[in-house]
Amino acid sequence: MVFLKIDSDISGFTLIEVLVAMTIMAISLTIVMGLFSGGLRSKKRAFDYDTAVELAKNKMQEILLVQSCELGTQEGDFHNGYSWEIEVILDEPESTNFKIKSARNYKMLIIKLKILWEHGDKTKIYSISTLKMEEKKAFSRVHPS
Repeated sequence: MVFLKIDSDISGFTLIEVLVAMTIMAISLTIVMGLFSGGLRSKKRAFDYDTAVELAKNKMQEILLVQSCELGTQEGDFHNGYSWEIEVILDEPESTNFKIKSARNYKMLIIKLKILWEHGDKTKIYSISTLKMEEKKAFSRVHPS
């Protein structure tokens, strides 16, 4: 009969050491996966804001190219989950003492644009505003003869 002799000098990992190493690795992987998912959420949020900025830029250029803006509020959709609201206000000078003769034929408009979209259960808003100077429309007066 052949007996194997086990050398007591052979070293190895005990069950406790293996369990501790696996626990440390599991905790580390959980933290790393949380960082990855946070990075993906941040990427989605940045993409949404980037899209809103591009849509706002294009819509504002469209508004500024129109010859005459209508006073009031308008709204619409972009058909990709984003919508817009435009408010055009006549900017009246606060002081009547300061009037420029060349400005009599022009009116100053304040244009406020909001881009809205849903992110989870919240509505996100990106807004910009600008000024536009337009020529006042000539009024025809009827003179009695």
